[in-house]
Amino acid sequence: MSTNTEIEALKNSIVTSMFVDPGDENYVMARIAYHGGLYQDFFWNAAQATEKYLKASLLLNGETLIKNNGHNKFGHNLERLFRKVESYAGEFFPDTLTRPVELGDLHWRSETPQAFVARLNAAGDPSSRYNVHGYTKRWEDLCHLDQFLWAARRVAFRLDHVIVPERMRSNPDIPQTIADQLRRTLTFSPRSVTSRLAKLTGPRSRVELRDAFFKGNFLFAPADYDHGTIFHGSSASNPVLYRRILAYVPEEGDVAPNATIAELADWAASNIFLGEAIADQLRDAAERLRP
Repeated sequence: MSTNTEIEALKNSIVTSMFVDPGDENYVMARIAYHGGLYQDFFWNAAQATEKYLKASLLLNGETLIKNNGHNKFGHNLERLFRKVESYAGEFFPDTLTRPVELGDLHWRSETPQAFVARLNAAGDPSSRYNVHGYTKRWEDLCHLDQFLWAARRVAFRLDHVIVPERMRSNPDIPQTIADQLRRTLTFSPRSVTSRLAKLTGPRSRVELRDAFFKGNFLFAPADYDHGTIFHGSSASNPVLYRRILAYVPEEGDVAPNATIAELADWAASNIFLGEAIADQLRDAAERLRP
């Protein structure tokens, strides 16, 4: 019969391989995409990393991802996932995602982790792969992602795991658990140097991977890393269905028939799986545009 220590170690191994390691890869890919101006892919990979780290934390801290009826309890909803993680690990997340001191006095829009996760949940939604919703990228988004994922990755571990030998457990000056150590040392993260992230960004990794991950990443980068010049700016993309169809729909009370766009709206609603809300919007547009 296995011991508690043995089964917990095996659970950690499974969760690490299924959630944390792939999350590490998504995080690196998000930063590569950002630096390359591929902002749709940035949001997609950022959302994937966030989802996997949060799910890892839930599983390792006694929660389940399955409802009583066997269905997925959280789906891909980052806001619901974060609310659940906050219920036991909220103290380890910052109250506000702020401008790193290394960036000086640059203009900055701070936001709460909850607000950031809500925006990421929308921009990184699975349908974003098809540019259904478009996106608005703020130049603060990358630093806010780094700050949030630093915290999420720290709690992707069993927080009540005891880290001291039994003979030292009566000493109140020594951190007893992972949670105690997280409170004591803000730079401490329980994921080891053998993690997937360490391998992807370590001394033997490809230079382009290291630079994409460390540039402007003041929480994860080595203290002596040269960040060089950090460029900043914003970017946005309107949804293609708005540009090609919905922008032609007349205001309430106006009449502006357009047989071509009406036919296009009918085609999109009938042939592209978009979810009922968007499909209904397109059908309504077709009716209002029909001559």
